Amino acid sequence: MKTRRVVIMGGLAVVTNPIFARGGKAAPAQSEYPVTTDILLQSRNSETTAYRQYTAFSEQAKADGYPGIAYMFKAQAAAELIHERNFERILTRLHGDVTPLPQHRIDVASTQQNLMTAASDELDCVNRRYPDIMNLLKKEGLQDAITSTNYAWESEKQHLDILKDIQRWSPSHFEAVAKKIENETAQYFVCTICGSTVIQIPKEKCPICHLASENYRKVEAPI
Repeated sequence: MKTRRVVIMGGLAVVTNPIFARGGKAAPAQSEYPVTTDILLQSRNSETTAYRQYTAFSEQAKADGYPGIAYMFKAQAAAELIHERNFERILTRLHGDVTPLPQHRIDVASTQQNLMTAASDELDCVNRRYPDIMNLLKKEGLQDAITSTNYAWESEKQHLDILKDIQRWSPSHFEAVAKKIENETAQYFVCTICGSTVIQIPKEKCPICHLASENYRKVEAPI
């Protein structure tokens, strides 16, 4: 029986445990970056869940008659998928093929409640989770993990003002919030490198990864 060791670091429960590849074969038990590996696993899981959640929220918003919010959620889902792939790429490099994640049930409420839930989760990531994670990653110094985490953090910071407005006004003025989103989201573009999400492609380079703007792709609105 393999031993699991739980370490509480910076408010995060880091479980040091071997990673199992497809077919049941254990990846190398020893790693130069044990804490980083566990953080990457947690981050990969969180981003995958967020992708599925925002996809479901988008479908609900469309059904509720809020196409602008549905489009916003679809753009968020696209960004989360890029972050998930970035984390999985590093895990694969460190440990080989990693196991697929189980798909848990996604709770979906009204579009108003979904919007408030999303804003609360994003603000928590920006203000608490990512700062804690970055402090832990810097101790082991795997630059690729630090860079990919910073991409995810900075892409969420891009919408900090919008998130605060959603959290503040949605409980009592949801229709006004929905109308504002409808009026201000004609199109979304997502950087395929870092997940930066914008309504207009930067002229020369992405403001987050600083690579060419040609890496942006338009997110198609829900049909």
